[in-house]
Amino acid sequence: MKAQSFLISLVFVACWINIYQFFNVSTYGITPADVSSWLVMFFALYRFLWKGEQTQTLPGWALTGLFAILFAEYASVFMPLISNNADMQIQWLKTSTNFLSKWLLIITFASGIYSADAFRSAIRFMLVISIAINVFGIYQIFARAFDLPLAWIPINNVSISIRNYHSMDNMTQLSLRFENFYRATSIFSEPSFYAQFNTLVLTFLLIPFLRNTKPFLESKLLRACIVIPAIIGMFLTFSLTALFSLSLITIWALIFEQSNKKVALLSSIAGGFALILVTDAIVSQYVSISVFDLFTKRVGGIVDVLSTGGGRGTSIVGESFFGRLSTIFQGFSIWAEFPITGIGAGCYEYYSKLNPISFSDSLHSGLLAERGTLGFAAYVSVFAYLFKRVFHASRDQELRSKLSPDMLTLTAISPYIMIAHVAFSFSTYYWINWIFWVHHGLVYVILISAHKSAGMPMRTIKLVRFGIAQRLFGAFEVKKTP
Repeated sequence: MKAQSFLISLVFVACWINIYQFFNVSTYGITPADVSSWLVMFFALYRFLWKGEQTQTLPGWALTGLFAILFAEYASVFMPLISNNADMQIQWLKTSTNFLSKWLLIITFASGIYSADAFRSAIRFMLVISIAINVFGIYQIFARAFDLPLAWIPINNVSISIRNYHSMDNMTQLSLRFENFYRATSIFSEPSFYAQFNTLVLTFLLIPFLRNTKPFLESKLLRACIVIPAIIGMFLTFSLTALFSLSLITIWALIFEQSNKKVALLSSIAGGFALILVTDAIVSQYVSISVFDLFTKRVGGIVDVLSTGGGRGTSIVGESFFGRLSTIFQGFSIWAEFPITGIGAGCYEYYSKLNPISFSDSLHSGLLAERGTLGFAAYVSVFAYLFKRVFHASRDQELRSKLSPDMLTLTAISPYIMIAHVAFSFSTYYWINWIFWVHHGLVYVILISAHKSAGMPMRTIKLVRFGIAQRLFGAFEVKKTP
């Protein structure tokens, strides 16, 4: 169990760290997330093949749907094959190979070989280290304003360089400047990923409180030490992803959580808002600009432009929303031209020779563009199946009466993890990012453990009749027998 918890904790945090590589193979940087994910998969193979263990997983579409996703991924080779474009074919091969490693990880989690307790330990680890991550993110705001050490972290991952058409020379984190204020990034490549990280940190703290389930961390003081810098760090990312994801989670909680807890939720929001105002007052003294005012101008500018159809409205300088929107619309244009299997995995940039764009900034339009209707339908059907199951597991009283306190907490957070990723997917195309698959793997593991505890029908998986160890030691015993 300790080995499981260590490996899952490692991958649960490492999946966020994509700016560092140990080394690169051609244009792909081998990151801590790659190494930790491979360890997770090798340990599973050790248990399946060497020890000959059997596991139980969910029956039906939960597992079959993952093979439908794999089929759609490789069906997208159709357009690269008939294109006679060698660069396009090579890119498809690299992307599909990259995807295969992520798919093998989700299959590993969906097999039921890892326990929910291991993921609970991973969440606890993530919450604790978030203190250091957020304190550093807050420090960077002042470090960048006054040119202090570690204001910028260099990026050495060649994958990020090539994807964004940057040179590796002196490449650092992406953060737009507004006078003396730079958006917070902490240890992440850009503010959006930092915002996503803190969205989940706050979710893991808030939902057990709203549902009256066992918290991941018993100490109230420790939880306070986590939530305060997380809210401040989230605000300083100046991220629309943060605003949208927290809004979506809050709306869902207001609709589906118990009425007596809605007052507590609104009180928590008010407390967080007060903390933001205090933070803004302090930061503005040092960077000579109000981040809160920037936020209102940013949102107002976007609404202004959209409401006038782009005719008379204006947005703040450096606004990335409309650039992201253009990549999303191009994704739909590609899908309209290649509707069944898409233009090919990783081949987004080959659509336009005049203005090549590496990828869509939305999971939905990116999937439609590169994997077509087949890939999009396969993913949406699996997501809908999982969400239906986790929503049932989080609300059904008969099922929940059979769960341990720890499992009650995990089933309570599982719908919110998926809702958070719905929000992320509108502004992030992370189909071949470890974050996406690790968190979906968490949902699989929670469902499997809950169904086991409730005595629901399961599918048994056993790859070999006898493990390699049993065969070897059995053969030795036979030789010793006179």
